[in-house]
Amino acid sequence: VASTKAFTAQITVLTMMALAIGKEKGTISVEKYLAVIKELSHIPEKIERVLALNKSIKKLSRIFTYARNFIYLGRGYNYPIALEGALKLKEISYIH
Repeated sequence: VASTKAFTAQITVLTMMALAIGKEKGTISVEKYLAVIKELSHIPEKIERVLALNKSIKKLSRIFTYARNFIYLGRGYNYPIALEGALKLKEISYIH
């Protein structure tokens, strides 16, 4: 069973912990701290925008219906996102 909500919550909490530690240690500027917090507060709106694309996503899914392989790329802080995307695809479709 895909649990995207749990993964998203974990990433959000870890990001907030890193921000708090960085702010406390002085390794992140107040401006950067506030900018990231502001972006985190916009996540629900961004999710709503993605969900509104349901019809477009459904059309795209037809293109990939018979695909046998996919590759997910990510580096740096996007690496775990790529891993999670690959895992979700495996869990739901059994495509590797």
